[in-house]
This record gives sequence, structure tokens and C-alpha cells, in this order.
Amino acid sequence: MKRAFQFRLARVARAREIFEEEARAHLAVAQGAANQAHAHVAALQTAIQSGHATQATIQALPGAPLDVRALLSRDQSIVNLQTELARARQLAAAADRVADEKRAAWQTRRQDCHALEELRKRDFERHQTGLQRAENAEMDEVAGRRFQFNANPDFRESKD
Repeated sequence: MKRAFQFRLARVARAREIFEEEARAHLAVAQGAANQAHAHVAALQTAIQSGHATQATIQALPGAPLDVRALLSRDQSIVNLQTELARARQLAAAADRVADEKRAAWQTRRQDCHALEELRKRDFERHQTGLQRAENAEMDEVAGRRFQFNANPDFRESKD
């Protein structure tokens, strides 16, 4: 009886599984890119903080001669890092948007697979119900014939 049921949309289900796996792979790539962009932003923030701390330390040294060129170049490098940080934040935000789009696409594909699985379950239950009805009809027919045989003495005598 188990082999009597065959899901008619098995190829469609497999195709949707493949599309879902592909969407999940695209999501993983997009999330990896977003994570790298955020790591770059964090590294730039750390470099800027380190530059500010170094500059403050150099300026705070008592009695040491100030190297104005070094301070100006360090200040310029901090400004360059801040410009790069703004650009990196924009790139990270764009990577987050792409990852969100890929997540939405993956969730749509996943919902398609779940909907098809629900359809398969309903079809299987419908198939099982049909088998049960056929079996019940056979049992009713057998019970009816037994009742007829037991209830009708003429039927019994004519057969003997």
C-alpha cells in the first residue's frame, strides 16, 4: 500500500529544493560580504582611535620638542581614515541591503518548498483516506453478506 502512493509533483519538489539551496548559497555569500564590510569598518574605527590616542600622547609629552610635520601628517592620515570610514560604512550598508534582499529571496524559496511539502502531505492524506474508504466498503460488503447469510435461513438451507 505504501508504494501505491506516489507524489505527482516530485520533480517540482526537487526543483524547488534546488532553487532553495541556491538561494541559501547566495544568502551565505551576501552575508559573508556584509560581515567583511563590517569588519573593515571596525578595523578603520580602531585605527582612527589608535591614531587619536597616539596624537594625544605625543602632544602630552612634557618638555619634548613637537614635530609639527609628524603631527600634521598624522592628522592628515586620520582625516583620510575618516573619509575611508565613511565610504566603508556606505559599502557596509549596501552589503546589508543586498544580504536582506537575498534573505527575502531565500525565505520565499523556503516557503515554496514548505507549501509543496504541505501539498504532498494533503495529497498523501487524501490518498490514505481513499484507501481507507475502499477498505471500509469491502468490510461493509463482507459484513452485509454475513448478515444476509445468518439472517436468512432459507439462504443457508438452499446452499447445503
